[in-house]
Amino acid sequence: MSTLQPALQKERNHFLDAWRGFAITGVLLAYIMWNLGNLPEEKWNGVDKWIAKLTGILVDGKFYTTLSILFGMGFYLQLERSRRNQLSIVPVALRRIFLLLVIGTLHAIFLRRGDILVPYAVCSLYLFFARNAGNKTLIVLMILCLLFPSFYYQFIRWAGYKNSPWEKDSGSYLHYMWVAFKNFHNPVYFFVGNLDYFMLFLFGFYAAKNNWLQKLSSRPKTLLVIFAAGAAMGVALFFVMDNAYDWLTVWFGPYDKMNFTQKMLTNYTGSLCYLLHRAFLAIAYFSGLYFLFLRNYKMTTFANMGRMALSNYMMQSLIMVPVCFVFGLFDKFTPTRALAWSAGIWIVQAILCTWWLKRYNFGPFEWLLRSFTYWKWQPMKSKE
Repeated sequence: MSTLQPALQKERNHFLDAWRGFAITGVLLAYIMWNLGNLPEEKWNGVDKWIAKLTGILVDGKFYTTLSILFGMGFYLQLERSRRNQLSIVPVALRRIFLLLVIGTLHAIFLRRGDILVPYAVCSLYLFFARNAGNKTLIVLMILCLLFPSFYYQFIRWAGYKNSPWEKDSGSYLHYMWVAFKNFHNPVYFFVGNLDYFMLFLFGFYAAKNNWLQKLSSRPKTLLVIFAAGAAMGVALFFVMDNAYDWLTVWFGPYDKMNFTQKMLTNYTGSLCYLLHRAFLAIAYFSGLYFLFLRNYKMTTFANMGRMALSNYMMQSLIMVPVCFVFGLFDKFTPTRALAWSAGIWIVQAILCTWWLKRYNFGPFEWLLRSFTYWKWQPMKSKE
């Protein structure tokens, strides 16, 4: 019986690879900047404070947003390939989701607080069930994903639910990671809290379904307008988000004195501003990169990193966690130090990806994921 096979290298979209590589670069900076522990701000110098402010505006959350959109686009392209070949995507998609969940769980427990593979696996399952939705249904689902979480959180607080107290830190790395894993994946919050990722998956799916890339490829001036508008709106919304809570407490009074409706409005304002701030800047980055790509800037280094995005993502923590143990860097990062380490790791990854892909078809984790997904060992060496 015929089964769905992976896309050949010549069938890959070079721009999507470059866009993915650009996103994984931002994820690297965010990981070292905020995930490994920082010195107290009073020990930062003036440069540290400027770097922290700029990365807060331009980096924090924007590249996970980008990867989520790309994930949705990639799923649609895979779905279309299965339809063209009149083959079922069901076993392929479910095996891929399962292995992402396994890798992500191990990664989150042992290496990376705030791992995204587990949420992505769950949201992939949501998207799998929405794969046959029409455009109007996709739009409705996106709106529900935007509106429901704030209502849900406010409702469970109103109903009397309280968070479990944080466990005392025993000083053990594995205990700390396990506690963080349980808190991040508390089912009361987890399945609803990641609906913003699902909304971005749906947005990417919708964009690919409606062929936005091809439509924009003949409109470079439109891309520049989108870039300028997205950047301006994204930065403006950062400052609105930064001050919205204070403005609303002046208007309504202290948060604990607000009624249910006022609390809902306050929560929606903050979450909506943060989501739109991330989305506008992610779209600005996309339009700027696509404009350059259409002007024959092929961004080969980013494309190579994008072809190995999962391996690069895993490599970030596989390198940095041992380094932090050896050199005692946990909780010692300043923004300047984080930027320097990010640049160093990026250079290593860029060189390694270029070297690796001259010899092999896939990164090691991509090879494992593809082999399991398609239930067949994939040819690793480029001449196989």
